[in-house]
Amino acid sequence: MPKRVVLIDSAKDDIRAARDWYRGKVDGLHHDFLQEVHAGLNKVGSVPEHYSVIYKNIRQMPLHRFPYVISYILREDDVVVVAVLYGGRNPSVWKRRRINDK
Repeated sequence: MPKRVVLIDSAKDDIRAARDWYRGKVDGLHHDFLQEVHAGLNKVGSVPEHYSVIYKNIRQMPLHRFPYVISYILREDDVVVVAVLYGGRNPSVWKRRRINDK
């Protein structure tokens, strides 16, 4: 059964920052990025157990077309996205985020 996907404020900020970065590169690329993120969030909500725990209770799903990773926590009733960051970024950024940052 699909779970509700909740993004903490920091994850929303991550998406906005990446969108703005892609907006300045190629015309329309930021739209493609947002579509890819939306598809990834839908997949995380549909099959959250599909991706392995990589640190404590945090799982990660890589995006296909862009070098970004959705980091999330699976809870009983929902999925909490704690970060949507460039895959090569220092993991300490998302490791220190708290899920009560909504």
